[in-house]
Amino acid sequence: MNMLDTDYEISSRNLPVLLALTDSLDHALAQRRDVADTAIEEGFPIPPDVHSTLVASLCRIQAALDQALTI
Repeated sequence: MNMLDTDYEISSRNLPVLLALTDSLDHALAQRRDVADTAIEEGFPIPPDVHSTLVASLCRIQAALDQALTI
């Protein structure tokens, strides 16, 4: 599991959630590289609707993190 590099205090309830999210995002970044590499190597793009769904999910994650930052 990753460590969070911060000088700020993190609540005991949020710490395991943030660590799990960081770990999930690390896995997602590796998968992103695999998807991009495969699309480039094969010359076969991912479907536009799949792209839109993934981008929308990322936007929802960002919105939730932004909300948690600005309480």
